[in-house]
Amino acid sequence: MFGGQEGHARRRERILLRVFVHFHGSRVVLLLAGYDKGKDPSDRRQQREIAQARKYLAYWRRRHRS
Repeated sequence: MFGGQEGHARRRERILLRVFVHFHGSRVVLLLAGYDKGKDPSDRRQQREIAQARKYLAYWRRRHRS
C-alpha cells in the first residue's frame, strides 16, 4: 500500500491535496472528499468538489439520524 514493490525505483512527485472533512463530536472526523489540486487548480473544479462533499455530508447526516 505505501512502499511499492522491492527493486523498483521510486519516482518522487509533488502532490497538493485538498481534502474536505467534517468533525463530529470530539473523536470522529469524516473524510468527505479529496483531490489533487496541483493537477487541476481551477475554481470550477473546487466548487464542484465542494458541492460533492456537501452532498456526502447531507447523506451521512440523514443516515446517522435514523
